[in-house]
Amino acid sequence: MSAPRRHPLARADIEREARWYDTQRPGLGSDFVDEVQRVIDGIAGNPLRHSIRLGNWRRANLRRFPHAVFYQVIDDEPVVFAVLHAKRDHGPLLETRLRTV
Repeated sequence: MSAPRRHPLARADIEREARWYDTQRPGLGSDFVDEVQRVIDGIAGNPLRHSIRLGNWRRANLRRFPHAVFYQVIDDEPVVFAVLHAKRDHGPLLETRLRTV
């Protein structure tokens, strides 16, 4: 299966968090990006693997970082909408992003 589509703001989420992690320790941002890519590759291989958490939102947790990839399967294609810190209130933000696709 091909790589999932990514909402433009999901890309911004990844870049923002990677920059923050690099301020904590140089190179940690690259580790974060690699971990996000590993999770997204897993979603591409099996989009239905992760359970539905909020409405139609699926959540794939990162192992090393306290973040999750939020996505939906639309017309049999996974679409990544956000990469967010696990403690954040996700519902309103996700619904806003869904309306912009």
